This record gives sequence, structure tokens and C-alpha cells, in this order.
Amino acid sequence: MKAHHLFAMLAAAAVVGCSGPNQTYTDGQGNKAVVSGDGSTISVETKDGQKSTTDTASGKTTWTDGEKGGSMEAGAEVTEAELGLPFYPGSTVQENSGMKMDTTEGSIRTTVRTTSDLPAKVAEFYKAKLKDAGAYSSSNDGNETSTVGGKLDDDRTASVVATRDKDATSTTISITVTQEKKK
Repeated sequence: MKAHHLFAMLAAAAVVGCSGPNQTYTDGQGNKAVVSGDGSTISVETKDGQKSTTDTASGKTTWTDGEKGGSMEAGAEVTEAELGLPFYPGSTVQENSGMKMDTTEGSIRTTVRTTSDLPAKVAEFYKAKLKDAGAYSSSNDGNETSTVGGKLDDDRTASVVATRDKDATSTTISITVTQEKKK
């Protein structure tokens, strides 16, 4: 869908604020975008049969490409249960930072949180929660990064990256959990 996402965005931009019947746009090469009259959905179909639909209110996009397909929801609320990991104690979620993606090949869940603790302390907390955990820390010009990766009990892969800029008063924690579908 790569180049065709631009086509969808341009079509959406053309009708922002419009209401009425659905608007259909074609690019002369067989690619088509349909924007609902109220602007709540945008559907794109390429000449190659790739299809995507975006719900503009939720940010959720679904797509198909032959036998492959999936969905992605940006700005999603991601829970501890979905991650299989606890949130770092006392941390707060960064608004609209969550992402959920499900495809025929697997799934990804991501959330971004902040804490006043240093990255190394965050890494130690998560290192104890993962099997076969590996950790790495670095400091460059006062900017600190600690990374931990490993497996959850259900064999999903988890990655935690904690970063703090030298003049910042908080650490940003990015937690990503992936699961490949069994073949």
C-alpha cells in the first residue's frame, strides 16, 4: 500500500469538513479512494487488489493484500494484560502513544510511558520480568539509554527501551511485545 497511503491522505484532505454523499477519487491508473460523506471512513483499493479502510475517529486501519491482511490501531489504549508485563511502578502513559497491530503473521503491542526514575532502574525492573533477558546501557553527552530484551512465559518477545535526555527530569519508557504466529 506504500505509495497509495499518500493517495488516501490527499483524498481525505480534499474533503475535510464536507458532508453529504460519499466522494470517490481515482488516479487514472486504476487506484480508487472513497471518503464517506461524513468523513468517518476512507477506503482505498489499488489496481493490484490491495485494500485498506481507515476509521478516522479511532485511527484504526484494516488492510488486505491477497491472502495477507491485518489491522493497526494508532493511539490505542494498551493494557498490562495485552503486554503480559506490568507497567513500571508509578509511570504514566503518554497520551495516544499506544499501538496495536495484528496481521496474518503475528501481532505487536506498544505503549510509551514516563517516570522520574533513571533508565538503569527501569531496565533492572524489566530484566527481572523476562526470560533469557539481555540488557544494554549507554550514555552519550549526558543522554542515557537502557535497553532490555527477552521472552515472556508464553514465548512472546519483549523489548523495553528507557531513555532520558541530559536536561530532562523524566525517563521515557517504550515497551513493545511481539508474537509471531505459529506456522
